[in-house]
Amino acid sequence: MAPPYQRGVDDPQPGACSDIATITVPSGRTFGIHAHLLAHYSDYFLRALNGNSEKAKTQNFDMSLYATEATLDMFVGWIYAKSTAIYHKIFDSMNIDTLGYDNSPDDLVEAWLFGEHIEPPEFKDTVLMLIYRYAQVEGFDNTYPWAFGAWDRIPAKSRLRPFLVDLLCEQLGECSQIGLIDAVDILPDDIALEIFKRLIHGQAFLFGKVRFELEEYLL
Repeated sequence: MAPPYQRGVDDPQPGACSDIATITVPSGRTFGIHAHLLAHYSDYFLRALNGNSEKAKTQNFDMSLYATEATLDMFVGWIYAKSTAIYHKIFDSMNIDTLGYDNSPDDLVEAWLFGEHIEPPEFKDTVLMLIYRYAQVEGFDNTYPWAFGAWDRIPAKSRLRPFLVDLLCEQLGECSQIGLIDAVDILPDDIALEIFKRLIHGQAFLFGKVRFELEEYLL
């Protein structure tokens, strides 16, 4: 017998199924989301909703260890936006400002960490684009403090770590060699080491900027 929830080629419409799953966050707030949308966009929910556990029967998920209200607000908004034509037009042109997300960088890191747990590849790409937008607007002086603050919470093998290193390298590429050393000197040793390794590997320390291509980090 086929599993109750399957992943199709096209983005599903909310009205295709009436089953509602609930997700609870630490504040106690509960979010209701169409179960078939969760299964379509998240590998974790696809497995969980098709399993034999109590979660599959009740369709209630406690995400208190993995998500905040801001994270779920963003994720739920993203899921329902995916069913609209305007969403795809925006992302085809990389003009994500039009989506109206106004998340702090800490919220974006939390959203990424939530994505590491529930495995929604496209959502994580959205988070990377929003982090990139923030860094482009705010510059190195405002980007490195929260990157430093989030570093130890990011899994060592996560795609987010090299992404942040390349992002900081791109910004540091505007510095002279002396200015570059001064800028890196304010960073924690482990991040500074990764940055110098990246700069030397790309020969940017002697010859200019690290080439940063956002698309290389998107799935």
